Amino acid sequence: MRNVNIKTVSKAAADAQSDVAKKIRRAALKVFSDKGYGRANIPDIAAEAGVSVGTIYNHYKNKDALRHAVVSHYQQVPLISKQLERPLDKDLKAFLGSLYDTMLNLNVRWAGYAIFLFDEIKRDPGFRRDYIKEVIVPFRRQVGASLKTAMKQGCIAKMDPSLVASLMGALFLGVTLVYVIEQDKSPLNKVPRDELINMLVDLTLSGLEGNRSSGE
Repeated sequence: MRNVNIKTVSKAAADAQSDVAKKIRRAALKVFSDKGYGRANIPDIAAEAGVSVGTIYNHYKNKDALRHAVVSHYQQVPLISKQLERPLDKDLKAFLGSLYDTMLNLNVRWAGYAIFLFDEIKRDPGFRRDYIKEVIVPFRRQVGASLKTAMKQGCIAKMDPSLVASLMGALFLGVTLVYVIEQDKSPLNKVPRDELINMLVDLTLSGLEGNRSSGE
């Protein structure tokens, strides 16, 4: 009888569970986006994912728990945090380009998530409070901290770093909405990605560098 490596079997089982959970999350995102959270139900999500209703309940207690899992998985803060590890004072343009590239990639790839997200923020005050606490505030704090450091080092103009971070986030929410509303017809799709990122960086820098001495 062949010896069985318990660790290997356990890892394979964990990977399988992870794949199933990923499939369920993707299906939930699509159903939530298409139908809205209120009209979506677990059987719809199970059919979209190609799994049984029982399988979904093995992973998630209820529809609200699944909604929380979707939001936690697709929210941007952890990925953006990696971009903030690079020192902003070394190369401001490269820093912003990398940050904007990540944000643009997320917003375009997960445009369906934006539909679901905006609908839920409007529908559920509790969800709105949680999203502000778990996503918007951490983003503003982390980006704001990087901007504050750069301001102290004289790399950019002295302004309210929290406000600037909020405006940067708002910029990309706007970009997401344009993609969602216009889809393939959006003029943003006609511009090469690198060129679009450079345009966004230049717009940001013209505002940050133009008044560097005014905040002294």
